[in-house]
Amino acid sequence: MIDLSKLREMRQMYDEGANLIEYLKNQGYDKDTLSEAIMISYDIQSGSYTRSDEQKPEVRENYTDALAKVLNQLDGFSSIMEAGVGEATTLSRLLPKLQQQNYTAYGFDISWSRIKYAQANCIKRLLQQVKLFTGDLFSIPIQSSAVDIVYTLHSLESNGGREKEALQELYRVASSYLVLLEPMYEWASEEGKARMDKFGYIKNLYDIIKELNYNVVEYRLLEYSVNPLNPTGLIIIKKEKSTEQDLESPLACPITKYSLSKEKDCYYSKEGLLAYPIIDSIPCLLPQNAVVATHFMDS
Repeated sequence: MIDLSKLREMRQMYDEGANLIEYLKNQGYDKDTLSEAIMISYDIQSGSYTRSDEQKPEVRENYTDALAKVLNQLDGFSSIMEAGVGEATTLSRLLPKLQQQNYTAYGFDISWSRIKYAQANCIKRLLQQVKLFTGDLFSIPIQSSAVDIVYTLHSLESNGGREKEALQELYRVASSYLVLLEPMYEWASEEGKARMDKFGYIKNLYDIIKELNYNVVEYRLLEYSVNPLNPTGLIIIKKEKSTEQDLESPLACPITKYSLSKEKDCYYSKEGLLAYPIIDSIPCLLPQNAVVATHFMDS
């Protein structure tokens, strides 16, 4: 368990230029505390991606041009989700470039503060169809096969050693396509591989996908990468679409996977009897946010 009493100290370290994920990893963690380390690091860094986007908009424009070209060639969809949406610097620039009309967009991130910035960026670009919430990549608060296209952009990056778990969870919630724009260790230079090893980045993503027997329809380097030491690869996985679901909302309890509905000032699972708070209009759907509320629906 990471000592949360040191948040102020870590915030100061970040302001002084420290790499927080590297610092937290050096403190010692196991598989169960990695998500917490990433959440703390990302939350403290919140706002940095928005500032970078404002200073160098061409970076996201180039990424979203490449991603839109990929997505516009896929079958029609009624829903799309960015897993690990961050501050929506990608999502908010991507959506106006999609040819598809009349769809709902979703995005989640483990950091509440990042979602706060994401909301502001979507509002700034007049995007009304975006629904944002906090969520854990390994316990996504979405029902199975509920979103047509799920994509990532370096969202898996820092989860080395947990590649298989992440892929299985992303595949679970996608109904038609899982599109991965992630670092490709196998195509990196020796210097790049050493850097990825140092920071605990993912490895062998394609091999793990093949072991899972997922249907890969495209696998290549993306034509655009910000850092040559961290080359972005593209993997498109096609999933046989299950029976069409008539869902009012795809949201689900991250623990039980039962459906969630908005009730009063929270999201509630009538089957699972757990409630999740909404803070400043942001649904907080991390497993640790669950409140046992067995009598919530009592009159």
